[in-house]
Amino acid sequence: MPYKDIEKRREAARKGSAKWREAHPDRLKAVRARHYAKHAEEQRARAREWYWANWERAQQQKRRRVLRSRYGLTEEQYVALGTACQICGATEDGRTNGKTKKPFRLAVDHVRGSKTVRGLLCGNCNCGIGYFKHDEALMLKAVEYLRLTSRRA
Repeated sequence: MPYKDIEKRREAARKGSAKWREAHPDRLKAVRARHYAKHAEEQRARAREWYWANWERAQQQKRRRVLRSRYGLTEEQYVALGTACQICGATEDGRTNGKTKKPFRLAVDHVRGSKTVRGLLCGNCNCGIGYFKHDEALMLKAVEYLRLTSRRA
């Protein structure tokens, strides 16, 4: 036995394993795929168990993943955008949405088809812009209509 000290032997085995993994990425991928196929149900059960045991953490991870993939934002950049709707001033103040009881979140308003972020909007303002098809001229017509009809009343 070349190593009398068990820790030295384990360290040498780890280094050898790391070298093999680095030298054979395609074989490693196949080994992992076979292992997953053999133990898929166990791994899914373990993932479900972790998810429900760590629900709040899982939600935070999901939020960070969505911000990064959809808008290219980090959590810090999201926070730097502000804490209130850019139009009406509604805030994320610990309220929850109606039936779902999920925390009230401001929507990231962005240019359609790109990751260019314009700001944060509450759900009502975000939907309003959507209903007007993101058309500034149409929104101005609506403002003019409100001005005219409010004078009559």
